[in-house]
Amino acid sequence: ADYTAVIDMPDAPAEQKAKALLNRGVTHTEQGDREQALAVCTAVIDMPDAPAEEKAMALLYRGATHGRQGDTEQELADYTAVVEMPDAPAEQQAQALLNRGATHGRQGDREQALADYTAVIDMPDAPAEQEATAMSIRGAFLWRSGDYKHSQESFEAALAVAEVSSQYRTAALFGLPEPMIANAGRDQVIVALESAFRNGDADSAGYGGTPDDLLSMVLGRGHQEWREYIAELVPVYVNNNAVAKLGQGVTQTIELLDTGGYSEMQLDVWNDAWQEAGKDCDDLELPLRSLDAAIDAIKTKSDRPLFRLPLEIREIVRPLLTKSLEQ
Repeated sequence: ADYTAVIDMPDAPAEQKAKALLNRGVTHTEQGDREQALAVCTAVIDMPDAPAEEKAMALLYRGATHGRQGDTEQELADYTAVVEMPDAPAEQQAQALLNRGATHGRQGDREQALADYTAVIDMPDAPAEQEATAMSIRGAFLWRSGDYKHSQESFEAALAVAEVSSQYRTAALFGLPEPMIANAGRDQVIVALESAFRNGDADSAGYGGTPDDLLSMVLGRGHQEWREYIAELVPVYVNNNAVAKLGQGVTQTIELLDTGGYSEMQLDVWNDAWQEAGKDCDDLELPLRSLDAAIDAIKTKSDRPLFRLPLEIREIVRPLLTKSLEQ
C-alpha cells in the first residue's frame, strides 16, 4: 500500500515512482506472485521518464523472474537489453553480462558464457567485485575446456582483487590447484591447496573444492606420479576435516577409471596408492573398499566384486561402471 501510494502521487519524481514500482515488484515476488512482479517491472521499463538505472534494474529483475519461470529466451533478451543500453550504469551492465553468462552456461553454451565473462573483465569501468567474480567463473570454464594455463591465470587474477566476494574468493582458492597440476610442480599444488583451506570461507558452499576434479587432473599425470600425489593430498584433507569430501572424490574417480582405458597395472597403482595412504583413516574406509571392488570389477568385467560392498554402497558404485558392466 505504501509503495502504491508513491506510485499514485501525481507530483512524485519519476525516480521515486520507479523505485516504488521496483520495491512493489520485489514484494510481489516474496508473496509468490510472479505475474504481478513481471507486470510491475514492465511498468518501470515502459516509463518514458524513468532513470536509466531503474530501467536497467527492472530489466535485470524481470530477466531473473523469467528465468525462474523457465522462460530462458525472455530471460536472455532482458539481460541483453541491459548490456545494449547506452546509458545503463556500468554496475548493471556488468551484472547483466554475469547473469547472461550463467544462463548460457546452464544451457551448455560454454563459448557464449565465456564471451560474457570475458566482456565483464574487459569493461574499463566494471566494479572490481564483479570483475573478480567474472575472473573466478572464467577460470572454471577454461579448466573445463582444457585450457589449464589461462584457467590458472584467471583464478590468480581473481585472487589478486581485494574486493572479490567471500564466495568467489573461496571458489578461486580451491579452483586454482586444479589447473596447477598441469602447469606446476607437486609441491606448489599442495601449497596452493593448503592456502585454500587456510584462507577460504568455511561457510561457503565451495569450501573444500571439488576433489573429483582435482583427482581427475592427478589421473592425467603419468602413473609414476600418482603415489606421491595421493600420499601428500590425503593429509591435507585429513588435517582440515574434509575427508568426507575427499572420499566422495575418490568414489567419483571410479567412472574415470572405467572409461579411461587404463591398463591393469595402472589400475593397481592407483588402487594401491589409495589403500596405503588412507589405511589409517576411518572416514575413507568405505570409499577405499568401493574403489578396490570397482577396480576388480573393471578388470574382470563382472559385477561379482561389488557384492563385497553393502547394498546401499553397491547402488552408488554400480552406475559408475557402465562401460565395464554394460550388457
